Amino acid sequence: MKNKKLLNGLILFILLAVIIPGSLWIASAESNSSRFGISVQETHRLVSEGVFLLDVRSQEDWDDGLVPEAVLIPLAELENRIDEIPDGVQIIVMCSSGYKSLEGVDILLDAGFGDVFSMKGGFKEWVKAGFEVE
Repeated sequence: MKNKKLLNGLILFILLAVIIPGSLWIASAESNSSRFGISVQETHRLVSEGVFLLDVRSQEDWDDGLVPEAVLIPLAELENRIDEIPDGVQIIVMCSSGYKSLEGVDILLDAGFGDVFSMKGGFKEWVKAGFEVE
């Protein structure tokens, strides 16, 4: 009887200390990975629904080609121009290849914006997918 109580206590300890927290961490990691990586196809669909598309590439990159619905605020200027970002709307940040947009997402999250995503693959992936550019 005493061994059974000990075994039940051990099982409960394992559930509370290892399995449940691990499950919560995995669920959190999955939600973050989707939050920080929206495909160009999903971005294209959301842009047609009015999402704010923020391009954080340089002016030179923008001059070489742009997504018509995007608003340019180069990453180096984003913190100083944060008041140009609309509040209360979903924001997708894009760059050339998908790395600088993650920095842009961090800046916006630190500034209090909540519904912020990065576009996977950036402008290069947008072009590769055959979506409109100017």
